[in-house]
Amino acid sequence: MNTLHLRNREVPWILIRKNIRHLYARVKPEGYIQVTAPKHTRLAEAEAFLVQVGDRLLARFDSLSAPSPEVGDAVPVWGIRIPCVAEPGRSQPEMKEGILRLPVDGSGKPDAEALEWFFGHLILQEIPTLLAKRNLPSADGWNLQGITYKTQRMTSRLGSCQTVRRIIKLNTVLGRFDRRYLEAVLLHELCHLRVPDHGPRFYRLLESFVPDYRILRKELRAMVKTVGR
Repeated sequence: MNTLHLRNREVPWILIRKNIRHLYARVKPEGYIQVTAPKHTRLAEAEAFLVQVGDRLLARFDSLSAPSPEVGDAVPVWGIRIPCVAEPGRSQPEMKEGILRLPVDGSGKPDAEALEWFFGHLILQEIPTLLAKRNLPSADGWNLQGITYKTQRMTSRLGSCQTVRRIIKLNTVLGRFDRRYLEAVLLHELCHLRVPDHGPRFYRLLESFVPDYRILRKELRAMVKTVGR
């Protein structure tokens, strides 16, 4: 088993050479990447290929551990438990008549990836409301123009900020808890646009908006463990 440092993560992978023309990579349920490549492919070539498709592979890694709700299970949405059912033939999730209705996956269960899409959609819809609440678009020193917001189920982070590209990514798990936790994580990442590191200046800025940030972070990390990753 090989190990590749990919996007600040150590990812296990194996190389299988076959009589084929192109390279393929897939994430195995056991938690590693299998690269299938032409017979004469060198290890370095396979590693370069993995780096090229790394974002897709890591997204798949993160979705592997997303829990699949059973039919009739209650799913927390903004901290309120909502009944969840799978409906054959449904193409996307929908909250209807107080029930979260999900597409069916290949095994007949509610589709876990569709559930994460639902939470991601909720989060993206909520961001403008949270920004308006804090009056950030017009606050001194803030420039919120050109920010791209994305969501993804992540295993090790609640959020991330690419300061140069102005991309903020939020973990879809945040849609399961009270909105104040999403607000705290969102403000954390926005503060990185002004202070890239986690030094004293960063926390002074963050805690000027969220005085109890450290308490909220501790509570949130404990709650995330009960959901599973």
